[in-house]
Amino acid sequence: MSHSSIQESKLARPGLRKEFRKIDHQIWLWTVGKQLTKCQIKNYAKEAFENAGIPEFKASDGWYRRWMARWGRSKNSLMKNAKTQKTDTTSIRLNNTPLEENIDSPPSTSKEPAKTLGPKDCIKPRGRRAAERPKSDDPSVSGRDPISTAHQIFNSQDLPETSGLTEPIANNPAVAVLPKKKIERYLPQFKAKVVSYALKYSIKDAVYNYKVNKSTIADWIRDEQKGAEVVDGALQVEIRPDHDFVDWLQRERKSGRLITKDLLLSKFKELTTYNNRDLATKKAMWFYKYMDRFNDEISQSKTHIMYPTSFKRELAKLCGKWSKKTIGRVFNVDRKRITNWVERYLKDNCAQIDRKVSCYLTDDKIDAELWKWYSCKSPKPKSKQIRDKAVKMYRQGGYNGINCSSGWYYRWRKRYMLPSSSLERKEFDDQLICWILAEFDDNKSITHAQLISQATAIKGDGFKLSPSWVVRFLKRYSPFMQKCPGVDVKLPSQLEPKVSEFRADLMSVINSHSIGLDSILAFDEVPLNFSTSGHQQPKCLLRKSGFENCHASLILVCTAAGELLPSTLILKSEHEDDWSDFIPHVNVAYQSQGVADVPLLKKWYSSLVQTLQKPHILICDSYSPHIEL
Repeated sequence: MSHSSIQESKLARPGLRKEFRKIDHQIWLWTVGKQLTKCQIKNYAKEAFENAGIPEFKASDGWYRRWMARWGRSKNSLMKNAKTQKTDTTSIRLNNTPLEENIDSPPSTSKEPAKTLGPKDCIKPRGRRAAERPKSDDPSVSGRDPISTAHQIFNSQDLPETSGLTEPIANNPAVAVLPKKKIERYLPQFKAKVVSYALKYSIKDAVYNYKVNKSTIADWIRDEQKGAEVVDGALQVEIRPDHDFVDWLQRERKSGRLITKDLLLSKFKELTTYNNRDLATKKAMWFYKYMDRFNDEISQSKTHIMYPTSFKRELAKLCGKWSKKTIGRVFNVDRKRITNWVERYLKDNCAQIDRKVSCYLTDDKIDAELWKWYSCKSPKPKSKQIRDKAVKMYRQGGYNGINCSSGWYYRWRKRYMLPSSSLERKEFDDQLICWILAEFDDNKSITHAQLISQATAIKGDGFKLSPSWVVRFLKRYSPFMQKCPGVDVKLPSQLEPKVSEFRADLMSVINSHSIGLDSILAFDEVPLNFSTSGHQQPKCLLRKSGFENCHASLILVCTAAGELLPSTLILKSEHEDDWSDFIPHVNVAYQSQGVADVPLLKKWYSSLVQTLQKPHILICDSYSPHIEL
């Protein structure tokens, strides 16, 4: 094959970088007419890219598959042409040798001696056998189907080496049957028969009768239509229902009319009447998948759809006049997705306007009357009561179209600088957490019923809570509820000022009296239970106090310098301690419940004071015996 024909085969390879196309074409030129292995092609490609200054290129298996997809078909055809060019020319000439013998001529009158027939004379030439073969389009021959017109045209095309044989082949009524390609499974005449049957009836009937896959038949029909694109000198353009749908959206948007769901369904029905879904290409398949979302019988679960840019841009432009919520409800598209489309495709064209809450004011007189009504109420009405009252007042004022939605309620509260509902909920949660932590400091256990009653007392009589709310609340604040919060846990906002005030007062007392670290003490009680190992603690949403079923308790004392003072063990017994016989480093006391009460703590403190320097500070929690101490 000449170099000019190779240059003609050079096509634009979409998807490649501009600097890679020349190297890609160089590799293809090197492989033309050669029998090469996969490893040889990959090694040459790596060398070619390194010579071009791209050493990081890796000739992987994926690159080889993509390269074969780009050049493999052209390469195979060139190798086949280079190998069989001479054979095909000779075959064509031999197949046309009996044309002269078909001419009727009178019998020979020469008296030549008869020749003895040998084995070679008994074998008919290839051309004669081809001439005596039955014609493929002869209806009298059973078991053979006529070949389509496209195949006959292909067989009648002339070759450069057979310019003198064009006329006899065209006049010869016998047309040779196209052989099946090596990679194809079905014969061309069988394809033509199946395609004609599918076009006459349906693809489903063709699948049932000929036992061929539906997608395969659809590909054959598309190939047949591509072969017949030019009819009477005019190019037949492919019908794309998705393009018609997007054009219709553009016209409706420019007309200023709001598209409803009923109008959208009627347009779908109109587009599907003259378009067959089985013949749709991959580019138009998104339209049919999107249309299935409006069918309740099919759209049980949403499938991923690759929307084209034109459709995204049209929906983004529709949001310039109507809200994203309305567009999402009509077109069955998530509002978050529409927001992303607006930000991506209309960011430069549409200036974002930060509207103030005063811009949404419908009637200032009615709004002032509503605020006056709200200020006089005690306790303050809830959001539903405020919205119902506002709707009633606007209806009396002649505004029948206003509904006072949740957005209206949010803007109304913002106009009068009222705390938002989320802020109110946070303040309510903080108050409830402060009460729970105070109960835990008092070594008390809390039940769900007590939690509901306390929440109702904070909110008011009209506030009702369900048991499920308690579960959600405890899960939301699990660091406080399931175990004692650590240092890294952030306290509620209401406790932060108290913590800051406590630290400031403590530092002022320490500085004013010049108290050392050895005179700053902190103490607390620890419950002891000898029936459990303590390794596997049951998980519960609301922790319980360990002093309810403890066998004993231990008072621990530590100084700010890190020194641990002698501990005191409180046993569950009625025996009165005389405090005279001490165990080394551990004091023993007795109490009926095994916990520290006020009389026991006073004895313990009086014995502790004798060993401390004056002045000193003793830090403890809000346990009731500690406060009375």
